Amino acid sequence: MLGRFLDIIINNDIHFPVTSVYSKETFTGFLTNHFSSIPSPYKLGLIRTLLGRAYKINNTWLGFHEDIKKVTEILKKNLFPAHLLERGCQSIPHADL
Repeated sequence: MLGRFLDIIINNDIHFPVTSVYSKETFTGFLTNHFSSIPSPYKLGLIRTLLGRAYKINNTWLGFHEDIKKVTEILKKNLFPAHLLERGCQSIPHADL
């Protein structure tokens, strides 16, 4: 059984509940573009927020890894450079990315 609550999807079909990040079908992936005129700390904050959200919501490393790949692809589509993504990943505790 799949349950959706806020930004979380819960799968109870296995021996224990597995949680991961949920996005509606209408989510387009458009975020702040890297070349927009907002200050750099806001851009880094966006990266840290998305990565931290994936870290806090997922209860398996496999789900966390899948969500990190999704976040990375979304940020690349919004023209974020790889070195900023690496800086954002450093803020996640014990994440071996």
